[in-house]
Amino acid sequence: MQDFIEQATKVVEKAWEPWKQMMNEPPWLGKPDLSFLERWTPWFETIRANYDVNISAWNSVMARNEELFFKMLEGSPLYSESLESQIRQIWEAAKSAQRTQQDLFKENLKKIENLLKEAGPTD
Repeated sequence: MQDFIEQATKVVEKAWEPWKQMMNEPPWLGKPDLSFLERWTPWFETIRANYDVNISAWNSVMARNEELFFKMLEGSPLYSESLESQIRQIWEAAKSAQRTQQDLFKENLKKIENLLKEAGPTD
């Protein structure tokens, strides 16, 4: 009788072990393996979206400030066409430098993304 109980217990344990494992680690809730690039894609999308929002805001602020500044300059007792011309040149140089910085950031982000694509599916 003792042997029968032990044998029945072993059979139940054999059947119970896979059930416990399946309930503790259900395969239908597992996440698929992702490549390195797939893990970073949401980050790139977030950075790109933030970049676009910031650039749009920056360009709007610069355009509005330029308009206001030169309107105020025209009403200033120090106004002269040569002064306005010089300040406009400086303003354009600052905008050009900012555009160059923006383009470099965008290019570098794209280069990083391309390097990750070339690296392939590494974990």
